[in-house]
Amino acid sequence: MCSYSPRPWTRTGTPCRCSLATCGHETLKYLAAYVPAPEAFAVGDVVDLGRYARALPDYATAAAALARGAVSLIKTPSGAQQRGAAVVRLREPGFYEAHVSGSGARSLVFAANPQSDESKLAPVETDAFLAAITSSAPGQGRVSLEEAQAGESAWQSETWWFVLLAGALLLAVETLVSNRLSKPVAAR
Repeated sequence: MCSYSPRPWTRTGTPCRCSLATCGHETLKYLAAYVPAPEAFAVGDVVDLGRYARALPDYATAAAALARGAVSLIKTPSGAQQRGAAVVRLREPGFYEAHVSGSGARSLVFAANPQSDESKLAPVETDAFLAAITSSAPGQGRVSLEEAQAGESAWQSETWWFVLLAGALLLAVETLVSNRLSKPVAAR
């Protein structure tokens, strides 16, 4: 890109015509190459790695390597590896990692989110939740929530003072041991 300078020569020694048309042409070339980065991918989406790399600010070498047809290695969330794919279909939720040959040490990392119907966050009624998690196998007795809470409260009301007594006894023993260890030794 040619910018105005008092010296009308470029580094190569050729004259540079600085004009509004040149500036406008370079600006349009830059804007035409701009691709906004997608905010999120979902399971089932198809990701074009070249386009995704062009959208990221520091991945110009990876985008150029993919444009040249470089071989890529994609590591899926389950650990499987796919080779030579410039376009990836996201089949499972998790983080994908794409290593592109000729792009340096950096790799493209992107995540596939589960479908929105798999993560319903609507509140669930307590009775429906308890029915879903309690066992309904034949031969097993089902315990109601009130019976379980009554059993817990009976155990807690009978044993709380044992825990309190054990804590007090431990405190007394610790005090005696600490006093014995901190007594000054008589000088002989």
